[in-house]
Amino acid sequence: MCLGVNIDGLRRVVALFQEDLRGAVVPKLVSASSIAALPALPLADDLTKLSGVTTYGMTKAFTELFVNDCTRRGFIDGRSARLPTIVPRPGAPNKVGRLLGGCTQWIG
Repeated sequence: MCLGVNIDGLRRVVALFQEDLRGAVVPKLVSASSIAALPALPLADDLTKLSGVTTYGMTKAFTELFVNDCTRRGFIDGRSARLPTIVPRPGAPNKVGRLLGGCTQWIG
């Protein structure tokens, strides 16, 4: 599922922007990334090499690199915001949802 949403979805959005350019202003795009794009280290900064250790993390690392490449090529004026969380899929509660709910209760 994350391959279709994170990679294919972003590629389709950029393709739509490319088709619609026709000499117009380059569109701005902000892509939501995740700390999952980084290796599992105690500390990471902006110089830490992208290295997702899960399929989800790999797709988020790809989206950051893809946004950078499309910006370099002039298709978009893109940025990636690496959010310190994940958004679980809708539906019945699963382990991730229960974990995040517990963290929210603990923080609040």
